[in-house]
Amino acid sequence: MNIKYGLTALLLLTITACGAGKEGKVEIHSTVAGLNPQLSVDVRFINTQSGNSVYSKSLSVADEGDNSVTLPLGQYRFTVDRIPDGYQCTSELNEGPGENEQHFEVICSDGAIVSLSSGVTLAGVDLSGLHATVVSPFSASIQQLRPEMIVSVLEDSVTGVDDSSTYNIDYHRLDVQLLDESGEASELQSDALGNLTVRYDSRLLNSAPDTLITVEFACADGQSSSCNLNHPMRVSLSAERFAAGAWRSNVLTEILYRKLEYPLSAGYSAAAINVELEKMAQRVVSSGSGPVNLDHVLAWSGEMSNVSHSQAVNEFAALLSQPSQQSELHQALSRAASPAMASASIGGADFSLMGLSGDYVIVAGTTAVQLFDISDIQNPALLFSHLLPDAAADLVVQDNIAYIAHQGVMVIDFNNPVSPLVHNYSEPRGARYSSIDVRNHYIYALMPDHTVILDAVQSDAITEVNDLGRSDAIHVAGDRLVMHKFFNLGYGFAVYDLAVPGNPAQLSEYITHERMWSLDHVGNILYTVQLNGPVLYDLSDASGPVKLPFSSYDPTLLSADTNDRYAIFRSNHSTEYFDPTSWERLLLYSTASPDAPVYLGNVVLEDTEIRDLAVQGDRAYVLTASGLDLVDLNATEPQFQTTLGLAGSVDSIHARNHHLYTARFYVVPDNGVFESTDFTYLDVYSLADSDHPALVSDPEAHYYVSMEPAGFVEAGSTLYFAGTFLDFFSPARGGIFAYNLSSPGMLVAEGAAFTDYEKRINRPQIFPGYLFIPEYGITGSNDDLGFSIVDIQNPVLPASIGSFALSGYTAALAVQDQYLFAASGGIQVVDLSTPAAPVLMSNFETSGITQNVLIAENLNKRYAYVLESGPNFSVLDASDPLNLSELARITFPGSADMQWIRDGHYIYAATKDLHLQIIDIQDPQLPKVMVGPSLRGAARSLSVQGGKLYVGTDYGVEVANLLAAE
Repeated sequence: MNIKYGLTALLLLTITACGAGKEGKVEIHSTVAGLNPQLSVDVRFINTQSGNSVYSKSLSVADEGDNSVTLPLGQYRFTVDRIPDGYQCTSELNEGPGENEQHFEVICSDGAIVSLSSGVTLAGVDLSGLHATVVSPFSASIQQLRPEMIVSVLEDSVTGVDDSSTYNIDYHRLDVQLLDESGEASELQSDALGNLTVRYDSRLLNSAPDTLITVEFACADGQSSSCNLNHPMRVSLSAERFAAGAWRSNVLTEILYRKLEYPLSAGYSAAAINVELEKMAQRVVSSGSGPVNLDHVLAWSGEMSNVSHSQAVNEFAALLSQPSQQSELHQALSRAASPAMASASIGGADFSLMGLSGDYVIVAGTTAVQLFDISDIQNPALLFSHLLPDAAADLVVQDNIAYIAHQGVMVIDFNNPVSPLVHNYSEPRGARYSSIDVRNHYIYALMPDHTVILDAVQSDAITEVNDLGRSDAIHVAGDRLVMHKFFNLGYGFAVYDLAVPGNPAQLSEYITHERMWSLDHVGNILYTVQLNGPVLYDLSDASGPVKLPFSSYDPTLLSADTNDRYAIFRSNHSTEYFDPTSWERLLLYSTASPDAPVYLGNVVLEDTEIRDLAVQGDRAYVLTASGLDLVDLNATEPQFQTTLGLAGSVDSIHARNHHLYTARFYVVPDNGVFESTDFTYLDVYSLADSDHPALVSDPEAHYYVSMEPAGFVEAGSTLYFAGTFLDFFSPARGGIFAYNLSSPGMLVAEGAAFTDYEKRINRPQIFPGYLFIPEYGITGSNDDLGFSIVDIQNPVLPASIGSFALSGYTAALAVQDQYLFAASGGIQVVDLSTPAAPVLMSNFETSGITQNVLIAENLNKRYAYVLESGPNFSVLDASDPLNLSELARITFPGSADMQWIRDGHYIYAATKDLHLQIIDIQDPQLPKVMVGPSLRGAARSLSVQGGKLYVGTDYGVEVANLLAAE
């Protein structure tokens, strides 16, 4: 008898007494093979009726002595336990040499074989010291299977019955040795992308189908002479894909992991993360028109022909064997993991307009128009080029016909793309058309003081058939023509019926009182961009438009482009007067319900000059100064939940007792009578639904004129709000206002205190009975101002009692115990034993100018976490305030003006690059940076409560999950 069982087998063994001298018993001799000689497994026989162990022994491959047990009649469970990490074991039962003797052998092998994948080698990358770790982010989803057998000693027969049993563990660590293709160990190198092929015995896994597993390859002892890979290589994949084998870990899978790192760490559901994995795959693979096959993605080879961002990927590969330089690696990763865009080198600096039709794109500029076939986006084919009589002003494509506005209209019929037909119409008045739209071969054209209709049914005989008078913008919305213009009562728009296209009938007028920068539509819903953001109108009622309740404050929006699935709003951040930073981004909304679009996410583009964009299916085509970019609209990043609707940026935010308190900064525009005026409003939100803060206060109940918010801090039931008054007619000074919070959700104003004139203030810090408020000069210069001291021993009557000078510009303060740490040039430590009379203790010089500081304890030791110019992030040992010392330093991916907050072992840092950065400080000497979800607007303030991170941005409050505590 030779019965072989896998890890999931149970054996029912029946022994027969078939003749004289036979006894109802069996002798089983046990051995183990395949283990490292220093390791062992435990084997046991347990009587299933009594539960008593009749045999127990720890076996190693060296054990060849008395490993036998004689079993009388009965039933027994045989188990193999304590299988070493990295091994999996099977069992074999064979007839022994003696009568009624069986040989039970446990055969073990290490669970993974790593072999070199084919491809070009990357010189200098030695992986001989590599190890691998397999981790599941979901509890007990990887199961190590231990072999069991049930042995029954009876009288008549021998049979075997299979069953299964499993034991859960949270992770399984695999010590990996590198083998060449012949199975012999040698000093091996990866290919150009760091590819490693990994084979697993699929029986190692018995997981739910929605399990996601991450495999990490790294040097066992860090980068060294035996393993100079300076950065982990990780791959995330489903349990089913993991068990199937033949997948790889390489640079591209590491990029996907980086995109997934935040949702993995934040504990998103398995199904949600699998969805994100699919989306991320689509970002870095040029997948043509169909969906991405995840199996193909996870079997990527070294070929780069079908992968976008090749330059960044190659940069990453080149960095793998260099000494650890986290800043370069992060930058390479960030570029490679940016939103998926395939790029086409078409046109050039001259082209500013674009139109789409299927696989064709037509671009126009100051001198020419060109037609391209973009069925292969990375290899566009120029089909046609034609000179323009003068610069193009607008371009519309319908039914494979392009209409180009200039000092007239050029019509290009490219139904035969190899040989398009071209006709040109010159405006008889000699004026230029600034904008056009088209329906059923009728052209509606805007020019100074006129809105004309051209009959282009015969494109070689275009004629003007009507003039509707002056307007500022036009748009054809289905069977409606919308004309934006100035009426006697102010700006608005008129709606016309196009049943007779050459002679529209006016249906209604609507006064908006605001200019419209852009018009588009989805069905009967008109999408407009106005001064403070998008505004929607329902045009279905012929008696007049109905303004819809949808609102989303965003004064940076420039235009809207829509189809039946998506609306994309283009934004240029440089339009905000208070922030000179310039970047372009696309805000994506779902239009599944056109009257209530749902925000999906945003894409920040590397090229800051967008010329034109168009939406076709689930893709956006973006014409920039450097070419045409393709953006997959299915591949949005994990997003914050967002509460929008109130005008202004949320510059300060504070969460307390299921409520959120915000300071909203808003500039009321110049109305022609008065100059623009800035206000700071205090708002209160309920956090009953922590993902969706709900406004519960009157938006205009608490406000300050000409104030710049500095921040909130609380003491007991009193909330203090600080800000700087910047009235044009009087010198700047800081103000601190006390609010009683005894009634949750309500702000009851109490007393106030003020700092000296000619000073601005930053976020205050609290010490029992006192507030310490950093100060700086009116112009933001490095004046040696230090901080103000406010006495709050009477909480509702704060009193300013003086100031304390420090050398350098004081950007931020942090207080712990009796010590104040000031980010003021370097880090200056002040003794607060007598709070009204502080004493300077020490001044630690940092490599750069300090911008922010946090103090936290870890294992009863005090650390200072410092943000410097560069930006650089450093960790200081602050156990002895007189002798600070630097423990770690990394170049931080972000801007020096970031906002940050600590929660447990993580620092959440938000910058104006629209991404949350997370610093893992569980090991203060080895801080690690991960990229979180994207923000809708630039971050200005942060607060945490109840497992949620609340971020005040340019456009409202955004909410995300905090990382789970470890």
